[in-house]
Amino acid sequence: RKVIQRLRVVQPDNFDTVRMELETALQEQFEKMGPLGEKVQQECEKELLEAQARTDALVAKRAEAELKKLEEEAKRKAEDEKIAKLKKDVQTLCLDAEEKLAYTTAANTRLEEALKDTDNHAGILK
Repeated sequence: RKVIQRLRVVQPDNFDTVRMELETALQEQFEKMGPLGEKVQQECEKELLEAQARTDALVAKRAEAELKKLEEEAKRKAEDEKIAKLKKDVQTLCLDAEEKLAYTTAANTRLEEALKDTDNHAGILK
């Protein structure tokens, strides 16, 4: 009975151990149980099947949770990579804009100097 009770709360990592204990106890105690032996054996088989179903479900649930975790990590990694790429693109665009601004500023300065020179030459010609 004690082993059957342990079987009701068994975890996947110790299922095989408890099952072997149950089989050993049943084998050792079967004859001592007399006419109740068959009934106890049937109860053991029933509990064993239910415990196997519970542990299988728990293993499946854990596997599903692990898969979900891995999928979330992969999604997060892909998002991080996308963010890094967008950040690099923005930096490239900013550098390009700064270069164009510097070029435009220099061209504007040259134009203003040329206009001053033109005004100076026009004053001289008058």
